[in-house]
Amino acid sequence: MMPLVPDQNIAPGDTSLDFEPMAGLDAAELERAKAIYEEGFPLHQRMAFEEIVDSVLNGSRHVVLAKADGRVIGLSVVYPLSSASALFLEYFAIDRAHRGNGVGTRLWRHIGETPPPDVVAEGFVLEVDDPEEEDLPAEEARTRKRRADFYQRLGARFLPVGDYRVPFVTGEGEERLRLMWAPLREDSPGSLRDLVLAVYEEGYELSRGDPLVLAALDSLP
Repeated sequence: MMPLVPDQNIAPGDTSLDFEPMAGLDAAELERAKAIYEEGFPLHQRMAFEEIVDSVLNGSRHVVLAKADGRVIGLSVVYPLSSASALFLEYFAIDRAHRGNGVGTRLWRHIGETPPPDVVAEGFVLEVDDPEEEDLPAEEARTRKRRADFYQRLGARFLPVGDYRVPFVTGEGEERLRLMWAPLREDSPGSLRDLVLAVYEEGYELSRGDPLVLAALDSLP
């Protein structure tokens, strides 16, 4: 649903990791996961963490946690789309102290190798800040490029959606992002129009007549 916060190094580190579903966490571990989530994303991009927990319990979202020495250090939030054969990777965050040693890469590979059960999907659709946006401060431009490079090194590619904008989760406002596709089975997401509609309608609960949706569809090749 938002720009993602990956590990910045694809080389596997020496950290011993375990991967667990959110449903198995105790209260202290949930608080740790919440802290990583809230540190990783600005307020306008974050749905309430309690809403994520509730959606895991009702089966609509799948959250996997990375743990090192029993401590939560990363999480991924996946929303299976029902109107497109894709998994919407809404959030992906690694604890700041553990970035740069391959944790993000290993969590990415785990969720790719073990997709949600009983879900048929050809790949992940995900969002990043536009690394080519004009007039960015130098440090922000470098950060955006590192994030995009991370996913590209792991097989994702940009989708040709020229005008992709999403509403702020917390209220009025919008931002321009870039959509990416990371294949699990098929290099192409099939109908790009159907995929974009699925992200807007299911991920953001926007109607097909919403100006953001119409602008994105008009910008497709």
